[in-house]
Amino acid sequence: MKVTFLFFSSIREAAGMKHFELNLDGNEETLINVLIKLTNTLSEQFRSIIFNDNFEIKDSIKIAVNETYIPKYEFSKFKVKNGDVIAIFPPASGG
Repeated sequence: MKVTFLFFSSIREAAGMKHFELNLDGNEETLINVLIKLTNTLSEQFRSIIFNDNFEIKDSIKIAVNETYIPKYEFSKFKVKNGDVIAIFPPASGG
């Protein structure tokens, strides 16, 4: 299975790219597992922006799959499938 990640703002800077394709075994996997595999592939700086010290997704990070925001409490249940596009958004800033 292949999924595409889109990165924005500070997350894009930490990843060093706008998008990334990740190949995974199987036909579907939970969103949290896919995110863990992504961070294991990229830099420690990237991981520290996405995850807290307890290896949980930070509350300020927003995730959308195929243009639909997924609430944090669904990350361990939501199934990612072949061809999905996962967008990762940093904390909102500005005023």
